[in-house]
Amino acid sequence: MNRYIDGFFILFGVFVSTFLLTGFATDSFWLRGAAALAALAAAALAFAAVVKKRGEKHAAYRDFVTYCLLDDGYADKIFSALYPDAVKKDGIFVFGDAAAALHLKLAKPSGDSVISYYKKFAEAGAKRGFVVCVDYDKQTDALARSLPACPIYILTFRNIYRRAKKQGLVPRATAAKTRFFSKAFVYAVFSAKNSYRFAACATALFLLSLLTPLKTYYIVSGFVCTALAVVARFVSSRKDNSSVDIK
Repeated sequence: MNRYIDGFFILFGVFVSTFLLTGFATDSFWLRGAAALAALAAAALAFAAVVKKRGEKHAAYRDFVTYCLLDDGYADKIFSALYPDAVKKDGIFVFGDAAAALHLKLAKPSGDSVISYYKKFAEAGAKRGFVVCVDYDKQTDALARSLPACPIYILTFRNIYRRAKKQGLVPRATAAKTRFFSKAFVYAVFSAKNSYRFAACATALFLLSLLTPLKTYYIVSGFVCTALAVVARFVSSRKDNSSVDIK
């Protein structure tokens, strides 16, 4: 959701900046508008490409984690393929002087689960351990690293995913293509919070118009921001009115 908001303000900044900067080269309003629109289109295409690429990467990683969580055998197969010397014993993998455990749960590993893994690692004679999970807390990670004899390092599945991707073990993403201009995008950009940002931008532009020879263009940009603030208030009010409370 944040990428939509950031993207909107980046594109808006590109449009306004281009419109203002081209004022040093020409006084034609239409030429400056055309240049600003061209810059906006180029920036929008570039931003959409970045969003699409990130969406595809996230979808592939999400599918990989889902397969691991739903199928213990798949997760074990991936780990064994990445570390051929690893031997599974008592629910953990032992390789050399290290040991690793796959925390195949959506819940973050707790301190108790870390201690449980630690005992298994110690019994296997490991001098260092690794716990692979979906996500973890910094406090739990600090506890794991402070354990004597066999400190434990908590990693996310991304560490396994990167290695698996290089070896062609990552499943193809099944997610639908991300729509850049979606309903979620509209509600994210024209939110009640952003209406205040648009109003602040309008105020700043109106004040700057008193200090610059490009007075007309700052005033026009200020009115554009004012209009966007009004639209944001309208859209956010419609969203609030359309929400349904569970009673």
